[in-house]
Amino acid sequence: MTGVRRLAPWVVAALLLCLVFGTSIASGLLPAPTTQAIRYQNSQDWFWCADQAMGLLVPLAVLLSGLASRLADRCRRLSGGNWFLTIVLFALAYATIDFSVNLPLAFWEGYANEHHFGLGTGSVGQWAIEQLVGFGVRLIAVSLLTWIPYLFLKASPRRWWLWSALAFIPIFIVIQIVAPIWIAPLTNRFTPLADKHLESKIQSLAAQAGIAGATILVKDESRTSTLPNAQVRGLFYTKRIVIFDTAVDQTSERQLLVIVAHEMGHYVANDVWKYIALQSSLLMLPLLLAHYIGAPALRRFGSRLGITTLQSVASLPLLYLTFNLVSLTTAPLVNAFIRDVERKADLFALNLTHDNTAALGLLANYAKVSLYVPNPNWIRRNFRMDHPSLDDRARTLVTYHPWTQMPSER
Repeated sequence: MTGVRRLAPWVVAALLLCLVFGTSIASGLLPAPTTQAIRYQNSQDWFWCADQAMGLLVPLAVLLSGLASRLADRCRRLSGGNWFLTIVLFALAYATIDFSVNLPLAFWEGYANEHHFGLGTGSVGQWAIEQLVGFGVRLIAVSLLTWIPYLFLKASPRRWWLWSALAFIPIFIVIQIVAPIWIAPLTNRFTPLADKHLESKIQSLAAQAGIAGATILVKDESRTSTLPNAQVRGLFYTKRIVIFDTAVDQTSERQLLVIVAHEMGHYVANDVWKYIALQSSLLMLPLLLAHYIGAPALRRFGSRLGITTLQSVASLPLLYLTFNLVSLTTAPLVNAFIRDVERKADLFALNLTHDNTAALGLLANYAKVSLYVPNPNWIRRNFRMDHPSLDDRARTLVTYHPWTQMPSER
């Protein structure tokens, strides 16, 4: 466990950063954050640090303790030496270990803390069912997909990381098609929008945006959360405009149309394809890291761990470790990219609705309901936030209104 002890000071340092960079003062365009909002966001900073630490410590502990090697041997015996079944059994075992170890933190973060600050609405039973459904989906996913990098490790030891990442692209596309139809309904109920007047307004907005044939549904988000939002999900025949019932209950019609217009902006800009490309890149980087750093490290030190090559299924925790490490270190760049995408969706919504007033009121309401601090600290903005801060969005609202300019001024 020497490696864990060496990593511990860095984990502690990362946690302390969350305290060093305290919350900053709002600009004045939106109401100042309440004490409760500051406390909630500070707690989220701590949970983010804990999540990152667990993402590194769990796979590292499984590797350094020799558990990965012993578990791989047990799976190999249970499978009778079958290559594919050995990988499936090991992937299921590791997913179960990871889920079990992280479950207390998930409960504290996703249920207890949310209810403590009045943001959670579901019961413990509902939360447990969602966790079990998510765990079940994860088990199916790892059973079906974990063999892919190991297949390419055998077939192409020098370029396996490239072929593996490319192989996941069609899988990401299929997920975008399947998720709205089969996965999302596992934990939520989707019903037609009862307000036909509002439905007509949304259909008109969709026509202006060039979105045809989308089903309009309401999601029962209030079962587990108070946060208002909407989504435009799916590809091809599965595309649908999904409105959270919390948005229907908490926002005015004008504000709701701004929310929906923002989501339409993502769809029109083909942002889903950008996210698929981003996912593929983020998958390739850790595989590349495992190839050029992890593989030589195993050859040199693997005898102590019982793992001397990446081709052994016992190297799976190493792949998870490199993925989590790359996710952490690239978070500022990835979040900056997504924030730019979100900013463009904001501009699309304004160009479509011309309703800066409703949008500004929506931000103020969102800050109140969601306990957001409008002007976040440095670590929160760069490592946690994949949306512009509420203050940044408010600044855009008070300066962006090109439709009010006279033709001679353009």
